[in-house]
Amino acid sequence: MPKDYETEIERCRKLIRATFERESRIQLLAHTREYQPKQDGDLDFTNIYLRHIVPKKWFVEYSISPDLFCSQLGRHLAIGEEKFLVERIKDYSREKPATRAEFEVAEFFKIVSGFVDEGFSTPVVFAPLDFYVRFATWRDATRPFGQIMEYSETGQFLLFRNLRIPIYWSSKYIELNRFMIVDKTFGTWIFKPGNMNSRLTVEIKPYETDKSKVDILVVTKALYQERNISAIKLLDFERDESGASQEA
Repeated sequence: MPKDYETEIERCRKLIRATFERESRIQLLAHTREYQPKQDGDLDFTNIYLRHIVPKKWFVEYSISPDLFCSQLGRHLAIGEEKFLVERIKDYSREKPATRAEFEVAEFFKIVSGFVDEGFSTPVVFAPLDFYVRFATWRDATRPFGQIMEYSETGQFLLFRNLRIPIYWSSKYIELNRFMIVDKTFGTWIFKPGNMNSRLTVEIKPYETDKSKVDILVVTKALYQERNISAIKLLDFERDESGASQEA
């Protein structure tokens, strides 16, 4: 006896939502608000989406499980949002990078301290993965166990003064060749409501031209609007493996 198609489709929708909500970092990295028709009606929003045409048998045959596929859709959509955010910050920034010949964690925190003292109290650090080990192994004698990094389900944080500063590392999906210290006042992430939660829309339906397949669309509709373009600092450092700083 085959699996119940509608039940499996609904289960896939819920898996996509659960993974998206677990993996999404947008609310940690930026100020967010929902679309307001009167205020935002003339703005151009971007569809951040994934669409796949898959065999219907995934949802009816017991020998096949689509669970991993459905979960990965939620994860990769969250990554798509983060990539969009990083690219918009790069596009909007008019800051000239400050270049340092050598990277030191203590020096980096002095720069962050100066940024905070300028009145930017909600900083977020976007960092090249090349420097991860330097942060993970550095110790601050004023903190318990000396650790300056905190790991949680919502993301990673730098512990600095009385702040927990979100830090976002580059990856194979999102390239960062320099540090970006960005206060949340730099811009606002505006999103349109979805059918699964405040941002996410999931549509799963039979594929029009081949009923043996299923058409899956996951999408968020967003706009990142600049607010204070001075609320950013760009930093270049030499890399251990190349000996030269590079541009993002």
